Amino acid sequence: MPDIDTKDLASSPLKIGGSGIWLRAIIKPRRCLMFALSVVLTILLLLEALPSAVVSVTRAKVGLTRLDQVTRLGVLEGRNMGVVSLLGVLHSLGCIGVIVGLAVPPVGVAGAAIEAGIFGWVLYRQLRAGDRGRALGAYALFTSMALAVLIVNALR
Repeated sequence: MPDIDTKDLASSPLKIGGSGIWLRAIIKPRRCLMFALSVVLTILLLLEALPSAVVSVTRAKVGLTRLDQVTRLGVLEGRNMGVVSLLGVLHSLGCIGVIVGLAVPPVGVAGAAIEAGIFGWVLYRQLRAGDRGRALGAYALFTSMALAVLIVNALR
């Protein structure tokens, strides 16, 4: 069977053998479906990541309180404030990455990897502190969402 260039498939229908399968009709909807899935997952990820970036960069009291509750870093007492700044920068880069990733999927993979790393780190801190059950739900969901964005962008 000859190699098939997907660029040719998008521009003209191609018949393989005598089976009568028109690949353009199959590939184009799949590409549209993956893009739509990428948009939906990216929006859902940004609903958590953007507020986290804003409160980390601005060091809003509500963000510091939540971060201190889940990571137990002592940021409310003024300890480990460099971590807050680092998280703000990383969240910002991750958000920019997943937005640009809608047009350039490899950048979306990198942005989602950053977000998955951040959320995974917070989840690790929670587990290390002894949290169990419902306390882990939010960051398990955020980590899963970031990984889903990563996978969909990798497949596009």
